[in-house]
Amino acid sequence: MTSLFVLWFALLTPQATTPATPPPSEPPASQPARPPAPATPTTPTPDQAAPAKPPSPNPDASGIYKSGGGVTTPKVLYQPTPEYSEIARKQKISGVAFISIIVDAQGNPVNVHITKSIADTVGNNKKKHAAALSLDQAALDAVKQYRFIPAMKDGKPVAVYLNVEVNFQVSGIYKGGDGVTPPKLIHRVDPIYSKIARKQKITGITTVSIIIDTQGNPTNAHISKSIADSVDQEYQAAALSLDQAALDAVKQYKFTPAMKDGKPVPIYLNVVVNFQLF
Repeated sequence: MTSLFVLWFALLTPQATTPATPPPSEPPASQPARPPAPATPTTPTPDQAAPAKPPSPNPDASGIYKSGGGVTTPKVLYQPTPEYSEIARKQKISGVAFISIIVDAQGNPVNVHITKSIADTVGNNKKKHAAALSLDQAALDAVKQYRFIPAMKDGKPVAVYLNVEVNFQVSGIYKGGDGVTPPKLIHRVDPIYSKIARKQKITGITTVSIIIDTQGNPTNAHISKSIADSVDQEYQAAALSLDQAALDAVKQYKFTPAMKDGKPVPIYLNVVVNFQLF
């Protein structure tokens, strides 16, 4: 059985940023926002002055684990960029929304809620407060769509707690147009068609969103459209393996940088990787 990889590029219309704490950025008032940095789990730091407490059970009474102690950390596979609301742009609101979730045994985020709001940092101005809350909501809406490789314990997937930080910041990253010459691909790596995806005859399109820096290197690579969205639950693992293969390949791409006024500039780009079997 022969595999064919087809890819094409689309310049991104920046909307917001999504960094976080294990898995994901940002828009401007007049320019595109910098995308999210992949989110990474955080572990609360006990008060140094407080007396030592006995270790909490792992899992807890509800059967949810914490990473560590033989429990792996979930790995982000799909991380959509949150929308930077118009009201937040106008009010020039930026900041970090802290979100707590449970990543279930299928890699889906559940019990998604804000633990620290951007609105806590803007004072009592009603317009700024409303703008900050709109970013909190945008962060929630994005994180609810995340997809993960689930945490593992003793070779089996388990549900774990995870903290995600979504960072909205104004940046100087460009999109296409406005006198910007788009980047050109000069080195491409074909993704590996996983055995499980071949066996289950999984095909489809993965979209990888990146920022190409001024040296022509892809950065902030993350899945913005997953093949797993188009298959049934029993085929999710195979589809996610193709998403990961696309990510691994795109991270090795090399471009001539985008140019504006004779100088290299960073730019958003979508890379579409099409997995087909013949």
